[in-house]
Order: sequence, then C-alpha cells, then structure tokens
Amino acid sequence: MAKLAWHAQRTTEAGKVWARVQGGKQVDGTELLALAPPGALTVFRKYFASYDFSGDPFEVAWRYVNAALSELGNFRRPGLIVQVINETHQRLGGPLELLAPVLQHLSNILHQLGLKHGGPGFSTGNPTAAEFEYLRARNWCGLDYLIMNEYWADLGFTQDHALRHRTLWQPGDPLVLVGECGRDATGEGPNGHLAGWIAQGVLGPQFLRECMDYDAELARDEYVKNAYVFTAGFHPPFGKFDIDTLCEQFAVDAVYVPEEEAPSMSVKDIVGEDKYNEWIAAGGNPEESAQRHFMATGALPVTEADWITQKDNVKSAIEEIALISRRLPKV
Repeated sequence: MAKLAWHAQRTTEAGKVWARVQGGKQVDGTELLALAPPGALTVFRKYFASYDFSGDPFEVAWRYVNAALSELGNFRRPGLIVQVINETHQRLGGPLELLAPVLQHLSNILHQLGLKHGGPGFSTGNPTAAEFEYLRARNWCGLDYLIMNEYWADLGFTQDHALRHRTLWQPGDPLVLVGECGRDATGEGPNGHLAGWIAQGVLGPQFLRECMDYDAELARDEYVKNAYVFTAGFHPPFGKFDIDTLCEQFAVDAVYVPEEEAPSMSVKDIVGEDKYNEWIAAGGNPEESAQRHFMATGALPVTEADWITQKDNVKSAIEEIALISRRLPKV
C-alpha cells in the first residue's frame, strides 16, 4: 500500500498504530503527526466552521495563518504541509475570484515561515475544467500541493469523483494530494445518497479491500502523492466514517513518501509588491521590516536576542529623534 494514508480528526490509540508507520493528515492537532517516521509527508489542517474572505486579501490571509499557527504551535518537521482552506469558494462567478488572492498570500506567508502550502481542498465532484484553468493561469496561487477530496460509492472509482484528478490534471500542475477519500454521498448508485462506508452498509473487510484497490489505482498516477482515508478519531456527525477499528490492518502494508525541501522566496514575493514598496518608501530595510512584521503578528517566535535587538533599535531611534529635535528652531 504505497499511497493510502491516514486522516484523523482526533488522536486515538488506534490512530497511533497507523501513524507510527506512515505519514498522514491531522485536523487541529499534531500528536499523530509527531509519531510519523522521519521524512514522511505529513499534513496539518486547521479547521474553520466558515470562511469570510472580505477585506484586504493580505490581512485576510494573515488572520487565517495566525489562527492556524495558534493550533500548530512550535511543531515543525521536514515535509510538513499546512492546509488552511477546505471545500469552500470553489466555483467561478465570484467565490473563486475572491479566494484566489487570499490563497496566493497564504502561500507567500507560509513559505516565509518554512512551511509548505496545500489547498484549496476541493470537495468531491469539484471543480470543473474552468476552475482548473483559472488557477493554472495564476500559477496555482503558489500552492505546493493541490488538494482534492475524492470519494466513491456503489459505482466504484468513477472519474466524476474518486478519480476526478485524471480529468483535470496536466503536467506542470502541482502534485496532488487526495485530502479525503473513502465512501461518501456522491449520488452514485443505490446507496450513493448516504454519507460514510458504515451508513452504506459496507462491512469492514469489504471497505479495506476497496481502499486497497483504490491505492492500486492511484499507483498509476505518479503525480498523486498520498490519499487520506477519512477518518480516524471522528468528531460527530462523522461516526459513519469511523476507521479506528481498521487502522491496525491498514498499518500492515503502509509505507511513507519522503519529501524534499521547500523552495526559498524573496521578501517581495512573500509580502507582495505593494507592501514591499511601502517599506522601501519608508526608508527601511525590507528584510528587517518583514521580520518585525512577522514577529508583531505572531507568525514568527520572538527570541531573547530578537527582543534585545528590537529594544536597542527603539533606543537608537529615540536618541536620533531627540538629537534632531534639539536642532530644530524654538517655537
């Protein structure tokens, strides 16, 4: 089993069994990610109940990154991918156009922090070729990995759902992660209106076999790196997707995918041309301005050395102001 990997909403003992032998994807937690083998590809997803992309795209992106970092904390590991957006604003005609600039800033900020960006988490059956072309023309808004959630039902692995990436992906597009997979309400077949393999009346051994077959199918697609089986450690109302009882068997044949280092980016690439030019016009050093900005917003940790440096800078600035004020004519 080369590509199938675990998805977890909460940490459970069953989830730990699979996590110890393979990378995976965890929502709002890192305990299982920390157990993954060295070099394994891992995904941290920050859950949001809803999204609001109104306002300045840079500030919106910062708001979501800061929320993600509050959950991620100081956890870091090679090959760590952060997903902030999932199953929202997926179609052209307004929603995707609103998301795209935010997505670009999310990529820029996460890259500055040494993290990779995966998204936008298209829901099963989405998107259309038009949305793919729109994002492709924008260089995928800096995404390192294209995340698509792909499920199946009674009709098996159709190109409308479980293999939708095959109808859309082209060489030059980002590598694909199937962010969620398994059985869901795809609308296909007599049980296709029901959500979850348990709700569809499938027994554990059959679901395991289907997942193994899906893994074999994905082996034909070199650009698909992992597919995450939804879900261990379920939150209500996802009990009908529960795979805790199957994790030990899943772990038997699991392997992990090593990941390469993320590319470096310039400050101008990260913060955007407008903010970069604003810092230049102010007469400051853009790199130092960026560092102060990231520390002030909580995106970078502030060390004791940073605090001393910033304090000395403030002291020097105050002394310069005092010197200038003494030279000004008395009013």
